[in-house]
Amino acid sequence: MKVWQESFVHLTGILEAGAGWIGSFLDQADAVVETPSGLMAGLKRRPTEYFREQCFISGDPDETAVSYVIDPIGADCFMWATDYPHPHHPETWALSLENNRGRPDLDSGELP
Repeated sequence: MKVWQESFVHLTGILEAGAGWIGSFLDQADAVVETPSGLMAGLKRRPTEYFREQCFISGDPDETAVSYVIDPIGADCFMWATDYPHPHHPETWALSLENNRGRPDLDSGELP
């Protein structure tokens, strides 16, 4: 069994569904790949390695767990959703974005 990342090595995936879930998902996928049934899949690398090489995750500025996800996933795989504000999100989204501004691995030096 091949994953799409092995078949399409130049294809990049972008997941725009919030970022809070990706850390636990990849933790679980990495754990399963080490089991006998996971070994039958024949992956050459851990799922987290495929993700870091070919995927991006888009977080919403009001997600409080984002800073916990960025470190294990990698700041290079992380993007902010740029179509804010959404009417269903609280007005504090700008403050949440500002709270992550000081991170040297995320800070581009400017905010819109």
